[in-house]
This record gives sequence, C-alpha cells and structure tokens, in this order.
Amino acid sequence: MPSREAQVEHEEAASRLSDLVFERLDPDSATQVEAHAESCSECREVMDLMRQLHTEAALHGSILFAEHPRSEDLVKFATADDELSTNALAQIANHVRTCADCTEEAALVRDAMASTDAWWRKLLSPLLYPGRGGASLIPKLAV
Repeated sequence: MPSREAQVEHEEAASRLSDLVFERLDPDSATQVEAHAESCSECREVMDLMRQLHTEAALHGSILFAEHPRSEDLVKFATADDELSTNALAQIANHVRTCADCTEEAALVRDAMASTDAWWRKLLSPLLYPGRGGASLIPKLAV
C-alpha cells in the first residue's frame, strides 16, 4: 500500500493533469506532474486521454460543437436538392463527416428514396410500357 505521502503526491498530480495538458503549469510543476504520470499507469491513461481530446477539439472543435443541421436541410443534402446553397451544402457535409447520428439519418433518407423510386418504377412500369404487360398510360400518337 502506498505511503500517505505518495497518496498526496498522486492526488495532487492527478488534480493537475488538465493543467499540464493545457500548459497552465510553470515548468518545474509540469516536470513533476509529467514524471508522476510516467510512473503511474492511472494518471498516464488519464493524461493520454486528455491530450487526445485536446488535440481532437483543436482540430475539429468548430465542427464537433456546431449545431445539427435542420432535418429539412439534412433531407435536401441527402437527396442532392439544388435548393441548398454551396455554402450550406459544405457546412452540412462537414457536419455529417463527424456526426454519426446525422450520417445515419442521411443514409436512411437515401435508402428510403431508393426504395420509393424502385417501388414507383415497379408499379408504373406495366402501365407506361405496354410491351411488358398492362395498358399504356401514354396515348399512341396518330401519324
């Protein structure tokens, strides 16, 4: 069991990990906390995770914390509707790249559209193309 002194060191170092990651410690304190984290697997894991999150937030923060697009706009995006401006399309595309929920929703819209298109083609095909059975809805032109 670690000594009381070691526990205080651990608790103090653990409480200062975020300060280390965000570079808010003076050089001596940073060295001490870093040294503790190198010898303590628990603190090292926490520090590595904090650094990873800090890096991701720096790289993708504006996208990660952006609001979700409106459902109507996500449907327009998924169906390549030309009503959306180029800027709106780019913003939604960036969001969809990083948001699993919106990626799934766009895929569901695309799948639904594909199913609907196939259903209509199957329903109307015999009526539009009488050679394949059924009466034509397109009147024959008299020549």
